[in-house]
Amino acid sequence: MTVPNRRFAAHAATGLEEIPVVAGRYRLVTYVGCPWCRRVAIARRLLGLEDAISLSMAPKAGPDGFEFTSEKWDFDPDLQVRTTRELYRRQPDWQPGESTSVPVLVDEADPSVRGRIVARESGDLLFDLATAWRDLQAEDAPQLYPEGANAEDEDRAVADARSRDYQASDLPELAEKASQTELGMWFDQLLARPFGTVLHSDDEEAKREAQGKVVAALNALEQHLAEVSEQGPWLLGEKVSAWDVRVFAHLVSLAAWHSREAYSQALAKAPGEDEGARKAWAKQQAAKAPAPLSDWPHLNNYYQGLAADPRWLTDEEKQLLHL
Repeated sequence: MTVPNRRFAAHAATGLEEIPVVAGRYRLVTYVGCPWCRRVAIARRLLGLEDAISLSMAPKAGPDGFEFTSEKWDFDPDLQVRTTRELYRRQPDWQPGESTSVPVLVDEADPSVRGRIVARESGDLLFDLATAWRDLQAEDAPQLYPEGANAEDEDRAVADARSRDYQASDLPELAEKASQTELGMWFDQLLARPFGTVLHSDDEEAKREAQGKVVAALNALEQHLAEVSEQGPWLLGEKVSAWDVRVFAHLVSLAAWHSREAYSQALAKAPGEDEGARKAWAKQQAAKAPAPLSDWPHLNNYYQGLAADPRWLTDEEKQLLHL
C-alpha cells in the first residue's frame, strides 16, 4: 500500500473515490522553501480559499523532514506533529522508504487518523483548487484554467505532454497555443526540475547540464515577456493563468538561492573574528549584490511586481526566505 493521491472530481484513472469539496474540512501542509508547495499556497490565496482551507507551513528543514517550529511551539498544534515525516508515519498506508514529500492536503474530518493525507501532488492540487473548488472561490477570483477544464482531460493532456522532449525554442509555439498543460510541462522540464538538480545533485556534469537548461529557459522567458509586455502584465498578456503561478513560484526559489549564495560568499570574506559582527557585515554586503534576475530585465520586472503583492509572496515568507 501507499499513501494515495485523490482528486476532488470523478477520476477513472486513479480508481479512487473522489473526495468532496467541503469548506473547513481540509488543511494544506507545506514547506516555505519548496516551490512545488508555493504553487498551491499561491493558488489558495489568489482564489480566496484561505477560510475554506487552513494552512500549516513548516519554516525549516531538519533531519526528520520539514519542521514545524515557531517562537511559541516546536510542533504544529493543529496536526500535533513536529515534522512532515512524522505526519507520514502516522498514515496507516505509508510504508518505510516511501516519499514523505509536501505539499499534502489532509482531511481533518477523518475520525481514524488525525491529519489523514488525501492528496499529495502539487499539479493536481493546483488544478483542483482552480476548477473543482470554483463555487467556494472569491467572487473576483481569477480563472487560472480555461472554462470547462476537467481532471480527466487534464490527465490525458499531461500524459501526452510528458512524452515530449521540450526545448527552450519551443516556447513561442506553445505560448501561441496557450495550453496550460504544455506550458507547464515546458517549464517543469526546462527550469523547475533542472533547478532542483542544480541545488541538490552531487554530480558536477549533471549540474552543468541543468544550469544550461535553466539559463536557456530564462532567456526564452525574457524574450517572451519582451514580446507580450504591451498586451498586459502576465505571461499570456491580459489575464493571469496557472502558468504564472508555476513560473513565479520557482522564481522565488531562484531569488532565495541567490540570496543565500550572496550571503555565503560575503561571510567567507568577512573580516575579524567576532561571529556576530562577521554575520552582520556579510548581511550588509549581500544586500548590495545585484538582483537575482538582473540579467533578464523583463523577467526581473515581472518577478518584482508580483513579489510586492502579498497574495503572491507574504511578508512571513519573505522573512523566512531572507528576501
